[in-house]
Amino acid sequence: RRRHTRYISVTGVQTCALPICTFFWRLESDIPELHWQAGTIVVVDRALPPHSEGLVVAVVQNVFTLCRIHKQGFRRLNGEFVSEESQLWGIVTYALQTVRSA
Repeated sequence: RRRHTRYISVTGVQTCALPICTFFWRLESDIPELHWQAGTIVVVDRALPPHSEGLVVAVVQNVFTLCRIHKQGFRRLNGEFVSEESQLWGIVTYALQTVRSA
């Protein structure tokens, strides 16, 4: 009988150009704007350059925050611009979600 685990193997999967700059984050809460559930694994690449409207992780007031990037700065997922001091941390490249519970 096959035993199911909660671990994934990314061996042989091309997730980034520079693996040392790639991070896997597990979301602690739902993000309804993106239809992502708590537990979704987000792949963030720090080596990629940003592009307009891209989904990024920004540090806003010392908190990691998912945002969209614009010429004017970062925009929160609810549409409002970030007025606080912020810094780009990485580019979101993939989101891995559970589609069926075991």
